[in-house]
Amino acid sequence: MSRPAQGKEDTQVRDQGWDLIGPYQGGWDLLSRVLLQSATQLTAEYARYAKSDALCCPSRVTQVTFEIAGDPPVVRAKSASTSPTRTP
Repeated sequence: MSRPAQGKEDTQVRDQGWDLIGPYQGGWDLLSRVLLQSATQLTAEYARYAKSDALCCPSRVTQVTFEIAGDPPVVRAKSASTSPTRTP
């Protein structure tokens, strides 16, 4: 079941014909870091938690490189890699 738009980004996604699925997640705690590499590429880092990790300290991070192309623009993942954030 789809949910209503919660902000301007949600509205833009909905206006392009997409359904919004799952609970709204907002705020800057969603991603660890987003880097704009160029007008056509960005990299996002996602914190990865094991069941035993404290909320302050994810044991892994996944870095995903996205390509932005088309008109209207479409964002597509090009590559992803996961690495530990600390040594065991």
